[in-house]
Amino acid sequence: MRIFQQGEFSDYSNISLNESRAEVSEILHYASAKTTVFISHKHDELDDLKGVIGFLQNKYNVKAYIDSQDPSMPKVTSAETATRIKDRISRCDKFILLATNGAIDSKWCNWELGFGDAKKYNKHIALFPMKPEGTYDRISRCDKFILLATNGAIDSKWCNWELGFGDAKKYNKHIALFPMKPEGTYDRNYKGNEYMRIYPYIVYYDGTEKYNGGAPIAKGYYVREVTKNGNFITPLNEWFINR
Repeated sequence: MRIFQQGEFSDYSNISLNESRAEVSEILHYASAKTTVFISHKHDELDDLKGVIGFLQNKYNVKAYIDSQDPSMPKVTSAETATRIKDRISRCDKFILLATNGAIDSKWCNWELGFGDAKKYNKHIALFPMKPEGTYDRISRCDKFILLATNGAIDSKWCNWELGFGDAKKYNKHIALFPMKPEGTYDRNYKGNEYMRIYPYIVYYDGTEKYNGGAPIAKGYYVREVTKNGNFITPLNEWFINR
């Protein structure tokens, strides 16, 4: 899997957005023989939007709709804007989120994605992921993935996204959590997350613990994995060596 980068579809951007900005009834009339697509996007990222629309229309003969500058939309963003966007999403055949960093941070794009999920999941909704130009998929290129799992990281949508992506690339031999609670607090103050329980995590043994057979566990850091067949620990230095 490769994440597209911004500017990658610039060869297709030599199009006018006027048709895509038209009122949805006009698009549906014009595109009666075509699949219609609501494209959720960050409104100030028109260059990438034009490239993606040009790509989809040129390669797949679809008809795209975007709400930005739709002449039927209210001049001032309001509750009526939300009502009309819901109508547009419902009436289009497909929903695509142009998932740039800006769109991921946008409350409007996230709201549209939530409504699109309810209306189109899972056969008629998709993300079109797009990273900033010049960046790399660093998670795939690294040998190991560790989440420094503080309470703040657990609350972070970016850290959770990275964990999910890291899971797809590194599970389960090359991914681990490094759990860290606030200083001076009890273990019960640590948030954690239910889905984090499926991952190995880094622990410290002080030399007083023992294996099931009674042998002492040497003092040091380990990666602990909890499975249906029992708990397994690997010395952290061995875990790093095993690529």
